[in-house]
Amino acid sequence: VALETKDGQYTYRKCYTQACRIGRALLDRGLQPGDKVALLFTRSAWYFMALLGTWLVGGVAVPMDATNTPSRLQYMVDALGEDAFLVTRGSDDSGQVTLPDYYTAKIVLDNLDILAGSVSDLPAYPRDPTMLALIIYTSGTTGVPKGVMLRHESILNFISYGTQFMSLSSTSRFLQALNIVFDGCFIEILTVWSVGGTLLLQDAELVDDLKRVTHCLLTPSMLGVLNPEDYPQLELVSTIGEALPCNVANRWLATGKRVLNAFGPAEITMACHLDLVLPHEP
Repeated sequence: VALETKDGQYTYRKCYTQACRIGRALLDRGLQPGDKVALLFTRSAWYFMALLGTWLVGGVAVPMDATNTPSRLQYMVDALGEDAFLVTRGSDDSGQVTLPDYYTAKIVLDNLDILAGSVSDLPAYPRDPTMLALIIYTSGTTGVPKGVMLRHESILNFISYGTQFMSLSSTSRFLQALNIVFDGCFIEILTVWSVGGTLLLQDAELVDDLKRVTHCLLTPSMLGVLNPEDYPQLELVSTIGEALPCNVANRWLATGKRVLNAFGPAEITMACHLDLVLPHEP
């Protein structure tokens, strides 16, 4: 099982099949490798399938949270420039923005018959690890969204190291709790998928979903208000985004959990520093 949501489970085959259909829709509308694809979604299974579909055909994924303010979304849409595409689930999401004339196409998945049709083979294209994979919009030091570009090679380097550091396997269940446009979100997604594990989308209260996973990535502030004894099946808790206080780390370590402290500016990769915390370590 690749994805688990409140609506059910999605196998790797189903996710790949739908990703191929989305990729085909992009190709049919003229996408070329290296073209930018804005993914305007709330957290749902379709976002992850659209992400895969974009990468399968060589597009550069630009995640956009449909719950953001219309002005912020419009800024990001306008900033993508020429040869851009937009993929979204329904007209309610895409209606928040006005697409500039230079956008090549808008794809609304709810309107696509191809999602129920047959799957055709996608053409191969030259694979170059230096190609862009993602453009992630951060808040920016001025409060204006800033596009940060990540290459495939940077992401792959992290995955190859991070999966071993986290002791992930095909039986692992990783909670997807971070915002879908945050760079840390791709730690949740890509590490567990690279080993054939399951990504559980947070749909209920965090305290309930945490009882159903083996791995999670949260801020130290969130870990500080949770009781580690309530989550006996959690094997490893990772932290990111803030300094990790020693007392918080030691409280989780005392219950037998492994604690991973991660840090890294988005300009490099999802995280460039990983450290397993030892008990009473300063």
